[in-house]
Amino acid sequence: MQRRKLLLSWSLLALLLLAACVPAGEIRTAQQVGDVATPRFRIVEGQTRIDRFDPPGAGAAIAVAIGTSVLNENEFPVRLEEIQYQVSLRGKTVTRGTMRPDAYVEPGATTPILWEFETNLASEPELLRAVVRSFAGEPLPFTVSGELTFSSTAFRFTTNRMVLAEGQLRPREAVMPPQLRLVEEESLAYLLNREMPVVRLVLSAHNPGDIGYFLYGKDLRLDVANVFVAADDLRPVPVPAGESTRVDILFYPKTNSLSEEGRAALDALLGGFPTLVSLSGTLGMDVLGVDAFRVPDDWKVVGFVTSPRDGE
Repeated sequence: MQRRKLLLSWSLLALLLLAACVPAGEIRTAQQVGDVATPRFRIVEGQTRIDRFDPPGAGAAIAVAIGTSVLNENEFPVRLEEIQYQVSLRGKTVTRGTMRPDAYVEPGATTPILWEFETNLASEPELLRAVVRSFAGEPLPFTVSGELTFSSTAFRFTTNRMVLAEGQLRPREAVMPPQLRLVEEESLAYLLNREMPVVRLVLSAHNPGDIGYFLYGKDLRLDVANVFVAADDLRPVPVPAGESTRVDILFYPKTNSLSEEGRAALDALLGGFPTLVSLSGTLGMDVLGVDAFRVPDDWKVVGFVTSPRDGE
């Protein structure tokens, strides 16, 4: 409560100064009649969250929202004029600034105050790991501290530096799997030499969520005309939150180990005929190496691929 109460002498001093400005004879005495309570900040859980996170390689940025409700505990209305603040995550200051809400608050009423900011954490490895752990269920503690200036009808008050709000941040949503499609016009098959065919698939990977990650694959299967022809892994590719990324995958079918149907399908593809291909397998999403999430197994990319004809 001491933090939320201003020294009563401030009110007395202000009254005395006001009395000194009034013509003699109009005010005979000035006395303190009650406490002045500092408006109190309360966390609004539904508006306090990690909105977006991109790991290193995909931006190393975090977007945060801290929602509060400010209560006027006085018996008179006040106006919130200015908030000089700094925000700390896990004890590390990440942003500071000045807010001028100009909000009028009746006695016993509340008004919303929202902090929204983005910050880069590339140089803060410990804080980066703490952010990632929040996606595994460990909340990220935060503190908003600063000085508050508010006024009544006749007086203006400024607090000492103090904690305005503190709590825990959690992600707004879980890691979202990518939306994948085959970029047919850029995918192709060709021969490096007479005995080394290559199939290059170009994918567009769109991250619909608010958490960036590295997309990787294990034992990805390439089928041509519904027949298996090759398998390979996908090295990690950064996919930022809310953005699309180009993903190139090269397959090198071993013709001497293919079935008769497989060789026939590959020959048709290399012969310049548009041929149906499909990609499947195991995909994962790695968030900073601290935690990994598996893409649901039912994903598949399907489309038509061709090879350049002679002279093209």
